[in-house]
Amino acid sequence: MMFARPPARDLPNTAGEPEPEALSRRWNLVEPFVIMTLLLTALWALAYPFGVLGGVAVANTITRAFAGLLMVYIFFISPWRHRDTTASRGLGSPGRVMAALRSMTLGRRLLFGALLFLFIVFLTALAYQQCPGVLRFLLGVPRDATIRFRGTLGGQVVVLCGCAGLAWLWAMFIVRYDNFGSALRTAGRILMVLLPPFLLVALLVNGPAAFATFDARGLAEHVFGYIFWGAFQQLIFCSYFGTRLRKGIGPAAEPRARRRRRLGVAVLSGLFFGLIHISSWWLVAVTWILGVFLSWVFMEDRNRNVLALGLVHGVSGACLAWLFRRGSDVYISLRVGPWAMSSVPDTATIVVTTLVISSFLAFILLAARRPEPNP
Repeated sequence: MMFARPPARDLPNTAGEPEPEALSRRWNLVEPFVIMTLLLTALWALAYPFGVLGGVAVANTITRAFAGLLMVYIFFISPWRHRDTTASRGLGSPGRVMAALRSMTLGRRLLFGALLFLFIVFLTALAYQQCPGVLRFLLGVPRDATIRFRGTLGGQVVVLCGCAGLAWLWAMFIVRYDNFGSALRTAGRILMVLLPPFLLVALLVNGPAAFATFDARGLAEHVFGYIFWGAFQQLIFCSYFGTRLRKGIGPAAEPRARRRRRLGVAVLSGLFFGLIHISSWWLVAVTWILGVFLSWVFMEDRNRNVLALGLVHGVSGACLAWLFRRGSDVYISLRVGPWAMSSVPDTATIVVTTLVISSFLAFILLAARRPEPNP
């Protein structure tokens, strides 16, 4: 049967660590190219020419619905088919939380349980406060409609219950606690490497004016909010595309060759992250570089933590918005995709997306004909 679930076995990833996997290396290698090709085709061969340039509203609707189906595959169907564990995706699980609690002494169990409860309460309050903006961003629900609904007693109960459920899911499934310390230290090292040249480039291209609007509190709030959006994006890119690619390309026998192969996988995974930011070309370059760093560290289990990657993403994104803001000599737009484009055809975007889609199709056909790589 097409959706029968095959048994899993340990498969060494690009970094040499064994991970459970049910399908072949070739399947793992080809699948992300297929998904990205479908997504780019929907965005730039359907939504852009027909929805944005042609004004055909149904093209936009079809594209959004199709992208939603791809997200369902990325988040649920593909991990189920491949037998990915939550740990291999950088996620937590209620089972691991309960096992950790049972292994603790009574004092530590009470402390961890209390901190977890407070964390869920905090996330519930945050989600309740921000729900008009979140629903507007994710589902297109007008802010006024959400505020009016939340103004009734029944609406308050529904929204509060929904926010509490979302907070529980985030605290139990998104946050991986067992390696959070080591992953957080790695995130700090990445920021120590990336931020100094980031600040230097801003000074060189935008001058001292780049730092004129510095507001520590405002920047901290922006970073904090961006962490959640960054974690969601890394759930797609490092957790899905990175997982497929590192399982699709096995480790080399010699250490130097292994590092080169690992770098190649990180560059390729980072490219996927960059391509989704077309047509903000500066942002494509920045996210490609950021994606290389994140994909490199995500190959090792001790760093495989979506929330820690979200922290790097959040700090980088907030600093990018601050240092290269509108009105600067070099402005980096954070609005991406066909719906951020004007109704005037953009030749560069058409050429680049056509070349990328064509290249990916050629790779898929070539890889499908080649013999299966060694396990």
